[in-house]
Order: sequence, then C-alpha cells, then structure tokens
Amino acid sequence: MKKYKKIINCQLRTFVQSDNIKLMIVLIALQLYIQAINLSTEGRIFYMELPNMDLRNEAKAAGVALWRVAAQMSIHESTLSRKLRNLTEAERVRIRAIIAELKEAD
Repeated sequence: MKKYKKIINCQLRTFVQSDNIKLMIVLIALQLYIQAINLSTEGRIFYMELPNMDLRNEAKAAGVALWRVAAQMSIHESTLSRKLRNLTEAERVRIRAIIAELKEAD
C-alpha cells in the first residue's frame, strides 16, 4: 500500500505542475480511497459472520460439504444456505444428525 501512496504522490506533484485538473482530481480521489481502506481495516481482514456459523463450522470440521447435507435433506444447496439464515431448533438438530451420519459414512 505504501508503494501506491508514493506513486500517487509523485503523480499528483506532476499533475499540479502541469495544470491537468481532471487527472489530479482522480488521483486525489484514489488517494482518499486508499486512506479510507487503511483507516477502516487498520491492517486487519474482516470476515462477515454468517448465521448458524456453528453448523457450518461443524460440517467443515467433520469434512462434510454442505451440498452433501442438502442432498441428504432432498433439497438444493442454495435452499440449504437460505434455510441456514433462519433455522428452528428442530431443523438444527436434524442438520447435526445428518452431519454426524455423513461423517460416519466416510
């Protein structure tokens, strides 16, 4: 990121001397965007927390793909992903049982 800042600053100085306003505005906007990224993340990578992440992690730890869970439930993988957003306790228990069953089958 520092490399890009140096390049942008050098180009800004060049464009200020040449009075090319449009390019200067674009470079300033780019520089502000890079600064905003640095301020918002502070060098950290953020991951979105998905609903029912515990079930997703459980399946991943068991080596069971979610498409296999969906196939066992006789639904499409995208339907399972949509259902995972808002599950009842009975559905959670059913999915856990399917994960355990598929893990044993492997």
